[in-house]
Amino acid sequence: MARPRTIDLDRILDAGERVVMRDGASNLTLDAVAAEAGISKGSVLYDCKNKHALIKAIIERKISNEDKKIDEAVAALDGQKNTEIRGRIVVAADWLKEEAEPVALQLCSALAQDEDLQGLIRTSCDRTLSRVAETSENPGAALVAMLALEGLRSLHLMGFHKWSPAEFADLLAEIERVATTQGDVTAPD
Repeated sequence: MARPRTIDLDRILDAGERVVMRDGASNLTLDAVAAEAGISKGSVLYDCKNKHALIKAIIERKISNEDKKIDEAVAALDGQKNTEIRGRIVVAADWLKEEAEPVALQLCSALAQDEDLQGLIRTSCDRTLSRVAETSENPGAALVAMLALEGLRSLHLMGFHKWSPAEFADLLAEIERVATTQGDVTAPD
């Protein structure tokens, strides 16, 4: 009878993120993750067959966690208009509470080199843009708001600009105003 597995994937991915934050993505190795997690390299290999699989799993988890936050925010707006973009704006309100995301920044270098990893982000972006357009009264305005929100996120994640809480709240309010603008603008084909 086989022993039950006691190491879960989240423990490995948490260790991987800590290695990336501390040492950078270029120093992310299965050995470093195993040492950080206090487990054997074989245990890491069981879930992540190589460095690429490890990075992919970290990115997939980040996307999944963000999607869960957004889904919860959208569900809380049930029955209202423009829920998808407005839910994303609600989630964005918490960005200021977080420091620039070192894991996201470090993994950008891995994304730039790998078509498979870029595909994960492309799929997520395509899904996001479709959901925003499909659930908005004015898809064109909602997509412009989405682009503004992503620009705000990029500047924040990279630490290029620090807004005061009041400025940040004003920006989000303005993005929501754009998102909910009525008009005859339609989404691009």
